[in-house]
Amino acid sequence: MREGVDPKTIVSKFRRIPVALPSGTTNVTFTDIEEDLRFPMPARAELEAYVLYIGFDDTGDRNRPPAKKSAPKKK
Repeated sequence: MREGVDPKTIVSKFRRIPVALPSGTTNVTFTDIEEDLRFPMPARAELEAYVLYIGFDDTGDRNRPPAKKSAPKKK
């Protein structure tokens, strides 16, 4: 995101990442590497205005339709 008087989102990506949480635990360590997230390199004068936000959003896809389940295979 480019911050400033007129902030501008440069790129945004939302996705679900399944993480197993064993019974009786309240947290777990996990790693996710996003290899295909790209954006154009800003001019050097604008670089300091760029801010990267990373977070966890449990409401981010509430308006997204549920994934379609595939029909069972016929034998």
